[in-house]
Amino acid sequence: MGKTSSIKGVLFDLDGTLVDTEALILASFRYATKTVLGRDIPDEELRAKIGQPLTVQMWDWADGSQEVHDRLFDTYLEHNDRVHSQLIRSFPDTAAVLGKLAAAGLPLAGFRGCLLGGSRRLRL
Repeated sequence: MGKTSSIKGVLFDLDGTLVDTEALILASFRYATKTVLGRDIPDEELRAKIGQPLTVQMWDWADGSQEVHDRLFDTYLEHNDRVHSQLIRSFPDTAAVLGKLAAAGLPLAGFRGCLLGGSRRLRL
């Protein structure tokens, strides 16, 4: 693996880096917008929001209402938590690469970028 003496650890954004969460993200978006807004939003429009912090994404459908924003956000997270383990998939070779990094003695940590600003953090 080469020299790692100057590397103190490795931090990963889990979504789209270590695990494929597109199905989870879309399902959670669909559920939140249908539940709170009572309407379906096309997947192309939902997909265009992936990569932004979740709190920013929800403003696009909240029509300026803090209450609607918060309901969308909370509903998304509740659904996401409920179906998370059913809908995420690891990318090929993820486990092998993480194993090599861990064997090199590197501390590993992960986070969900969509939740930055919140209190949810994951540790590998």
